[in-house]
Amino acid sequence: MASPGIIVPAYFGPQYGGTNLSNWNQKLTNAAATLGLSLIVVANPYNGPGLEAPLEDDGGDELRKKLTPKDRPVRGTNRNGSGEYWQAYLDAIRGVRNTNGAKVIGYVRTDRTTISQAKARSDIDTWIDWYHQRPGAGIDGIFLDEVSTDPAHISYYRQLYDYVQAQLPNGIVVNNFGTAPDPAYFNIGNSILIIQEDTYARFEGGLQTSKPLDQWSCTQLARSGILIHTTAGNAGNGKPKWENVLNNTYSNYLRWYYCTNDPFVNTTTDNPWDTLPPYFDQMVGETARYGTFVRVTCRWAKFWNWLRRLLPFEVLR
Repeated sequence: MASPGIIVPAYFGPQYGGTNLSNWNQKLTNAAATLGLSLIVVANPYNGPGLEAPLEDDGGDELRKKLTPKDRPVRGTNRNGSGEYWQAYLDAIRGVRNTNGAKVIGYVRTDRTTISQAKARSDIDTWIDWYHQRPGAGIDGIFLDEVSTDPAHISYYRQLYDYVQAQLPNGIVVNNFGTAPDPAYFNIGNSILIIQEDTYARFEGGLQTSKPLDQWSCTQLARSGILIHTTAGNAGNGKPKWENVLNNTYSNYLRWYYCTNDPFVNTTTDNPWDTLPPYFDQMVGETARYGTFVRVTCRWAKFWNWLRRLLPFEVLR
């Protein structure tokens, strides 16, 4: 089983310049160089693929040819409807995706299935049309957000999974439940399941699942991840809170995690994923270091735990 990897909800736009641009073009690209396949970046221009297709600067883009002079965006403007405004996203995605095998996936909201299949599929199509079918660019899959945990809705998400696979063969599909879903959701292909999106305080209180993580199968753990925000400062053991999250991810054989110090107090205005944490580079380096550790495999660890429960302590002492 692979060591922990990082899924970054990069809900900040490089088109705004400044820190957001350097976060994409430097920090995320450097993280890609360090982690390679153990990095997935979620691009989210505007609660989805954006408002207008990016326009290439080579003068030969078909979309540019279709625009009359008065419709063409003014270079350097930050108008939401401007193709060049969204071009920065395409360039940033290229930079991360073309570094050491790191992956970039596109954000699609489902709102617990209240978003219609047609709308969700349209967003998937737009991601592919605008960002995948460009020279040197592309996306590697789709991040489905606000996923229902209700087993009655499995068919909705299985259809979306199959649709992504039809458009992007072997594409990554991440289902963000925010909490532990019904185990039947593990039957949806090879999707990754975000089983907790919460504050550090609630993370520290323990994952609310129908059974403890040590009773999950190794396959389920290898397809699970957690996204933890509000992690500023140190924990009770004196370690940075993000390091405790990494340790927990590692010790429980979870595959994916992410931490940020951003708070989520006002659910209307706060966005805990709108920047990278100040410890991001350190977190990337430590995650890579964990990848060098030699440890007992998940299956051997489970066998040992089963044996300890079965036999008297004196026999194993």
